[in-house]
Amino acid sequence: MEQSEEKKSKIAHLLPYQFKEGNKGSLKMYQSKEQLLEEIEKYFLLCAENKKPLTITGLALSLGFGSRQSLIRYQKEAGYEEFHSIVEWAKMRIESSYEEMLVTRPHVAGLIFNMKNNFGYSDKIEIEATANTSNNVENLSEEEKLQMHKLLNKAKNVSGV
Repeated sequence: MEQSEEKKSKIAHLLPYQFKEGNKGSLKMYQSKEQLLEEIEKYFLLCAENKKPLTITGLALSLGFGSRQSLIRYQKEAGYEEFHSIVEWAKMRIESSYEEMLVTRPHVAGLIFNMKNNFGYSDKIEIEATANTSNNVENLSEEEKLQMHKLLNKAKNVSGV
């Protein structure tokens, strides 16, 4: 046995998912929605059978991608439109499993971190303000002035000023 083959066999038991050989470069690894969906279902079944948590990175590895970003490309980028809804559904299924764990497990810091970084959750309010220099307060209607006043008060309350 070659040395590299020997190394592979020694670490094979450590890898939860076998990396699949895919197309290199800009070619798509999956040519149809059905093919992608079938592979996603295999990942979900593998996790259920082995009592492993669902993860975005685990899904990407199972699908044969070299990075999470490759999976996200199938969800968001132009040229992959036929796959967008399938990847969104798969990510939502993973998100759902994390939400369930948040309410059933006592130690959830890692889950909260994951929800914030992978699913857009946040425990802070961000207010973006822009100035329109072509209008000034005198040109605003009474309703617009009232709305602006309410927003400013809300911003002060949030910031603790």
